[in-house]
Amino acid sequence: MAAELLDLMQAMARITEQETELLYEHAPRAEIEEVVRDKIRLAAALDAQLARMERENPKWRAEIDPELRVELAEAAERMANSAKANGIALERKIAFAEDLILAIEQDTRRRRGSTSASYGAGGMMQRADLPSPIAINTQL
Repeated sequence: MAAELLDLMQAMARITEQETELLYEHAPRAEIEEVVRDKIRLAAALDAQLARMERENPKWRAEIDPELRVELAEAAERMANSAKANGIALERKIAFAEDLILAIEQDTRRRRGSTSASYGAGGMMQRADLPSPIAINTQL
């Protein structure tokens, strides 16, 4: 059972590394979504395997082979490192998207002007600088 756990952990590290590469390569959204679906399935399988091992033998950690223990530790470290790199890639991707949306909004404001004015109840004119409506096609 611990060998199955090792296989799942190694697969999880590989798929996370693959997702990170796709994020840095600006791969098509469909390609990234496919990897994310696989990663979610692997995470569920990993969680189920750990739960099964705990349920069937709560002392499994103490009873595993020392060689396998080392391999599990290495796999856990690889998973942690790949998750950290993946988090950095996701943060960069999100920041890039936010910057892009801001640039589009600023350009739209500059071209169209988005200030508006209205009369209040007391006859005073109020100006408002409203954000321009922007629609993004996520099917690209």
